[in-house]
Amino acid sequence: MRHMVPWAGTVFVGTYSGGVAGFRVADGALVQLERVFGSAAHSASVRCLGAVSEVSAGGRCTYLASGGADEVVHVYDVTQQRHVGALAYHEGSITALAFGQLEDRLYLLSAAAGKSAEVAVWRSGSGASRQPWQMVAVLRGHKGTVDSIAVAPNGALALSVGDDNTLRLWDMRAALDVPGPHRCRLQVRLAEVAAAVRWSPGGDRYLVAARDYVELYQLAGAGATDAVRVPVGSPVASAEFVGEEEGQACRVLVACADGHVVLVTVQGGKHSVERVNLFSEEHRGARRLRGVGCVGEADGRLWAVGATANQLHLVAFPVGEGGGAGGVQSLVTGHRVTCCVVVR
Repeated sequence: MRHMVPWAGTVFVGTYSGGVAGFRVADGALVQLERVFGSAAHSASVRCLGAVSEVSAGGRCTYLASGGADEVVHVYDVTQQRHVGALAYHEGSITALAFGQLEDRLYLLSAAAGKSAEVAVWRSGSGASRQPWQMVAVLRGHKGTVDSIAVAPNGALALSVGDDNTLRLWDMRAALDVPGPHRCRLQVRLAEVAAAVRWSPGGDRYLVAARDYVELYQLAGAGATDAVRVPVGSPVASAEFVGEEEGQACRVLVACADGHVVLVTVQGGKHSVERVNLFSEEHRGARRLRGVGCVGEADGRLWAVGATANQLHLVAFPVGEGGGAGGVQSLVTGHRVTCCVVVR
């Protein structure tokens, strides 16, 4: 099944062999994988990825970070096709990565598996090269593996969730300005271990994904309103907000471990759920879903990419009145994929 897609996005995947690869879909072309980046810096499997696009007077620059079972975080300038840092601090496989930018300060958060996990704060150098990367602080408080980190769009706050069933809020301005260990500003006890935490693009919402549901919170004043819980019908592997909110509506893409990609739409206290199964008879070669991200919206369809085993799956969701046809196209990467992240 082929589609014409008037957008372009880059999908980065981590692999069991310790490699990182980037694939791009050309604007307006038939969907096909064009490899645009590759690295084999890790000595063990890649467990997580983080990416950010920075826009400055010099143009747009994309940075990628990969964390591995070798306990090292590697940072790449994808635009210049350069490896710009090997960051070693953690004892344990790297489990979570997230970039942030506070004013002109670009930074990276990393976490690893362990009973008393710390989140390391790495700050880039100044200038066009953004080198060297140095650790400037640690965030302490979690009592188990940190599973997911998210940085607010303005870079001032970060959220983390871990195996200790807690959600923690961090003051990143303080962490960047004052060296040494920092404690969280707020701790919330969760009913279950969360698989993912994410900020909305506008920074006024966040989500927590756990077990077989997603909870969405609207920020109000100094706290958050009661959560809207949306069951998705399958075990959740990861979740991502889609684009900017329109009014009170928001959309979330959910990757389920059993191969379902789910589009959740919430508006006015009501929600709808659309599910696409990558494990159908037509796509029975798929394996456990590693992640999902939005790569564009056009012609009445929202386009998402999910990663499984050695494939990327392009999923089309009809949106709005008169939305285009849905469907799935599977593309072979040539790699055993462990994780993925999408940059638009």
